[in-house]
Formats: sequence, C-alpha cells, structure tokens
Amino acid sequence: MNGVPEPTEQQISPFICRICRAPASMFVHGEGTVEYVHSRVWEDYNHDCDPAPAAKGEGDLACDFCGARDITWQYVLGAEMFMDIEDLTHGFSREWAVCGDCDQVIRRRNADALVARHFGSETTRRNSARRQRIQGCPDTPEQTRGGRKVIEEMVSRFLGMISERRPFTRPAPVTPITPRRLHRARQQLVRFWGSDMLREGLLDDPGVVVLPGEDAGCSALGLPVVRPTREMVDKFTQRIQQATATADLYWVSRDFTNLAVRSGKKLPDLTLLRDEVPTPSGLVVFATPVGEVSVDGDEPARALVIAASWTLIPGGVWVILHCQPEQVWPDQDRDELREFPGLLYPVAAGGAVPFGVTLPAEITQHASAGVWGTLLALWFLMRQPGVAATRDETPDRKDARRFARANNGQAMPAVRVVDLRRTGGTTGRGSGTGAARVVTKRSLVGGATGGFWRNQVHGPGRAERKRIWIDPFVRGPDGAPFADETPTVRVVR
Repeated sequence: MNGVPEPTEQQISPFICRICRAPASMFVHGEGTVEYVHSRVWEDYNHDCDPAPAAKGEGDLACDFCGARDITWQYVLGAEMFMDIEDLTHGFSREWAVCGDCDQVIRRRNADALVARHFGSETTRRNSARRQRIQGCPDTPEQTRGGRKVIEEMVSRFLGMISERRPFTRPAPVTPITPRRLHRARQQLVRFWGSDMLREGLLDDPGVVVLPGEDAGCSALGLPVVRPTREMVDKFTQRIQQATATADLYWVSRDFTNLAVRSGKKLPDLTLLRDEVPTPSGLVVFATPVGEVSVDGDEPARALVIAASWTLIPGGVWVILHCQPEQVWPDQDRDELREFPGLLYPVAAGGAVPFGVTLPAEITQHASAGVWGTLLALWFLMRQPGVAATRDETPDRKDARRFARANNGQAMPAVRVVDLRRTGGTTGRGSGTGAARVVTKRSLVGGATGGFWRNQVHGPGRAERKRIWIDPFVRGPDGAPFADETPTVRVVR
C-alpha cells in the first residue's frame, strides 16, 4: 500500500456524502491522510464531499460496475480490498451493489465482459466527457490505457475475493426521532436505566465496564471494572436514570449538525472547561448521524451515533452515546424494539470527559475522537452569539397530558430546537478608527480551509480566551469583483 498505514475498518466502511447522500470513495495519500470524494465523479457537485457513515442500504445507490440504479444483488468480499493508483491508495468496502445484467457476467467469471460493461456504460462516458472538459483536451492514449488497466485490475481482484452473493434488499428506513418524539425517547431511556435486565446485564458482563469513579468507590474520574458489584451497578444506574429524567432536551437540525461535524474536525484540541457544558444534564438528538461506533453483544455490530446524553460528575462530565436499536438488531420486530429498549439505545455505559485536559484520540474503545469533537463543537457553537437560532418545540397534547398525570400535574418541559441562524449578505468591514480603507475587490476568507476556530479574547483586561468558529465569508463591498485567484482543479480518474 505505497508504504502508508492501513486504514481502519471504520474508515473503509460504507460512506455517503452528508449533504447530497451520494456514495463516497476513500483515498489514502502517501503521508497517510484519508480523503473522501464523491464516487460518481461524472456528476457535477456544488460542494466538497462531507463524509458520513452510511447505514445498510442507505444513500443514493447504483451498480458499482455500470452505474445502473436497479440493484438486485449484493456481493460481499472476504476481506477489505485496496488498490494503489498513482500516489493514492483506494480503499473499497467489502459490500458491492450489482444490477441483474452485471450479476450474470460475474457469475460466469467473465472479467473481460465486466470491464466492457463498465466502459460501455453511460456513466463512464459522462465521466470521460467531464474529465476531458476539465482538462480542456481529449485523453491521451496513455491516459486511456492507464484508466483501463486500473479497471481491469479492480475487476480481477474483485472476482478473486468474492465470498458471498445475496439478494439486495433495502431495509425499512429507521424511524426518525423528531422533536415531538424526543420526550417519549427520554421516558423510555429512564425506564431502560431502571430495568432489572440492564442491571443484571452489567453484573454478568464478562468484559470491562467503565463506571464513574465515585460510583466505584475511588477518586478516579472513570474506572474500568471487571465484574462490578451490585452496589456499584445500583449507584451508577440510579445516577444515569435521575440525570436522564431531569435532562434538558435538544434537537439539532441537519444544517447545524453538518456545521458541528465539520467544525469538530478542525478543533485544535479536545479540551473542555466546566462553563462550556450547556447544562448539568442533557440529551441531544441529531437530525443525521454524526459517527459510527461498535456495539458489543452476542454478534458484534456497527451502529450510527444519532444522540448523546451527559451529566456532571466530580472533575468532568459523563457522556453516553446512543444509536437506534433497529440498526443493532435489524432482524427483530421493530414494534417490539420501540417498546424496549425504545427509540434510543446506549451503545455503552459511557465515558468520562475531564475538565481542562486534552482528550486522547480514543476516549473509549467505542467512540473515535471525531464523535467527541462533534459534541464539543456543538456545545461551543451553541454558546457563540450569532450562530445558533433556537426555539422551543410545543409538546404533543397527548404526551403533555400523560406527562402531567405521571408527574403530579407538572408541565412537560419544552424541547429546544437548535438551527443555524440565517443572516443577510456580507459587506465590507471598516476598521472603525482612523482613515477609511478603500476596498475595491472582494475576497473569500477561510474558503480554502472551510472555516476555522479562533481563540477570542474577552473578559476583564481581555485576559480570558474563548473558542469561536469563523465560517468562510466574503470580505469586501457587495457587487465588487473578486480578487484574482489561481483556481485549483482536481482531476479524478
């Protein structure tokens, strides 16, 4: 693999673009950095690929060989597949979508016919036309031969690594958790944390259970425990049950989720302070998944993180990530799953985020730093003036009455919906002092990086710092021409 580190299983699992839901392809550069691009390079996009892990059958799928949309079969490889293409390494998912016509060719193991179907497809012709339009000239014979050689090698490796062929079926879509359903999700989590099934599961867990140090009888922030005692489990489950029952509820829109994911990747460090946690306890549900985690069980599975809950502990905050149970047990009856465990399922007992300490790349074995970066970025952005527009969602009347009956007439708390604040056009900025600076052209600030974090001075004597996010913006008077810039064009063959 060109001497670069081998990608992780999470990096080569199926990805889609978070913005347009189109499939994404993974490339590893020579220095080991990972890049995702739109798989359908023949289509024009008005945005860079924003990768997000895809659930089974999710996304705008097409045949991986000819681009046909009528997928009928799925082929599974025995291992991950990699190919060196010039100075890049292309990583392929183990699962391939195939149409009926390509399936017949694959079953005959006819590599030449499969290559011919690829180059004879409309999508390949569109890809070639777009590439030549960007180049400004036709492909050279060397380019044509090189492109064909890559596809021939890909087909040859694919045919030699097939381990399973199965009918392609799109699973029923996972039920979205809307703001009005968030109260029900919270009530189900309260019941889940108080269930005997959960407590017995923690007591009988043969692996390591991470608990808050206070619940395990020590001064550590979080303590890995093998076979915890009943007292430890009771303290922990009661803590989380109480925190969930009193948690402030947040629902984050698709646009704000995208911003949190994008800006979370650019955090210079994952350090958290006490006053940066929005509330003592909370539960947030994202409109779209923010990461992928492994879920332990009789049959280990992978699931998409759609929610997170937190509660303060001495010296830090305890965070639990959640997925939707339909992804963990796709073959079980969905109505039964929605009754128990409910609309949300904790992927683990959670982990501690210490205050004032830079978090390592992996907080626990269940979550990567990317998920934690998204959560921290969400908290930072919610505090930043001019970024978030929040409103309270009116609860459903039936749910409100049910809540009042169960809580001695107490009114159901509102769900706070977090969305991007909409602003008008950007104009030129003056210095505010001295002679006015005449600006005759516009420039895009932060466009090359997609935005950046800044340590903003504030407080008495301007001695304190807080993180604020600077999105790309246009500097200069409206209507003025842009300053000359040399465009960068990437040609993907």
